[in-house]
Amino acid sequence: MRNRISIILLAACVLGLLSSCAEEPMISLSKTSVSASNEAAEIALDVNTTYDWTASSSAGWVKLSPSSGAKGLTKVTVKLDVNNTFDDRSATVTFSSEGITSQLTISQSQKNSLVVSTGSYHLSFEADTIDVKLMANVDYSYSIPDTAKWVKVIETKALKESHILFQIDENEGFSLRETAITFTDKSKGLSTSVKIQQDPQIHFEMAADSLAIAYDDTLFVLKIRTNGEFRWNASGCTWLDCSDQLEFIPGEMREYELHFTAESNPAHSFREYTVPFMDANKVRYKLYVRQEAAPYVLTAVAAGLEVTAPVVKETERPEEKTDGEGFTYYEWPNAVEITGYNGDSKTVSIPDSENGKPVRKVTLMGVGKSAAERIIIPEGVYSAVIYSSRTVTQVDLPSSLGHMNYRGFPYSFECAEGCVFRYNGTKAKWQELYDFCREYHNCTVDTYGTRSPVVQCADGVWELPENN
Repeated sequence: MRNRISIILLAACVLGLLSSCAEEPMISLSKTSVSASNEAAEIALDVNTTYDWTASSSAGWVKLSPSSGAKGLTKVTVKLDVNNTFDDRSATVTFSSEGITSQLTISQSQKNSLVVSTGSYHLSFEADTIDVKLMANVDYSYSIPDTAKWVKVIETKALKESHILFQIDENEGFSLRETAITFTDKSKGLSTSVKIQQDPQIHFEMAADSLAIAYDDTLFVLKIRTNGEFRWNASGCTWLDCSDQLEFIPGEMREYELHFTAESNPAHSFREYTVPFMDANKVRYKLYVRQEAAPYVLTAVAAGLEVTAPVVKETERPEEKTDGEGFTYYEWPNAVEITGYNGDSKTVSIPDSENGKPVRKVTLMGVGKSAAERIIIPEGVYSAVIYSSRTVTQVDLPSSLGHMNYRGFPYSFECAEGCVFRYNGTKAKWQELYDFCREYHNCTVDTYGTRSPVVQCADGVWELPENN
């Protein structure tokens, strides 16, 4: 019995000794902190424990392989995702075993940023200022090429975004110019740039800014030299056309030709039109085109000398003559045009002939020294104008009158206010003459002529219509 009790006591002692001699929990890491760049990376880590272990990460961008293991030495790979943010970041990996923990601290750098909000500026030739907005989390500098003296820094504004103002000088040349401002990370070599293009001064040169063309169908060429892009508009003119569709090449000085066609002018008065040349913004240049009036022709018919259309081209005029009564005139092969009076009579009676040829046209630009009060134009005269004769209070007009030479009635007669016009024809015939001349000359109200005139016709009084 005593021996059995001794064996039991001995066994209990052995078990107690074994219990007091068991291993303490332990976790040993080959490194406890890691600093990494923003790039993806793999970090080798030795984990040594006396018991089984597990591990967990505080951030999803840190992954472990394996994330648990048995006691002893385990080779662990810590994988880091790329950091695409513009801030540094950190995470903690915690290893646990039998109630104890050990940590690995990981720090990962930011993604270096040097970004401009606008990478390119295209400016007009005029002086300007550009505000370059820069997003940066690094210490940077900027540089302007030595050849770009026309770009200067004004100031830097310290905001959440960096604002740098650059002064751009006016481009006084006729060529496009360009440069780039380069921003560089002082330590990392990171760089970005802003491209600047500046348009040239626009040069536009026409061979002529005004053209006088003949009355008949005319083709004329306008030569243009420019480095810009222009369009023209002749749509408001019914008699002038330009169908050319030129392809301008901006930035290059080139010569171009525009071919214009003018229809024959049927009127015996000049006409004009201004062709605008426009760039993208507004009218920049104008071409003034004046087309001469259709010439008048004095012709003879079988029945005798008659005028079918009143005057002749200036280049065809003969030498001016003077008769014994003080009248000056042109003598044509088949008729005569009275052009002035230098006498002193208060009543000026236009002769019906000179040198045996009928007077068909009267162009009185003033009536001599007498301050004439009355002018009598005889039958047979077809065209008449009386100008700068403001002492004249009465004009006698023949029924043969078929045209009023200067823009129609009343603009063909500059006489005294209240001047009386006596016409040998009827009111209906005078109305036809008035309507014809008004349409033919495209009359508009102006300061010339006698205001509010009336015409005493053979069959009654004709009055100037309102608004005419």
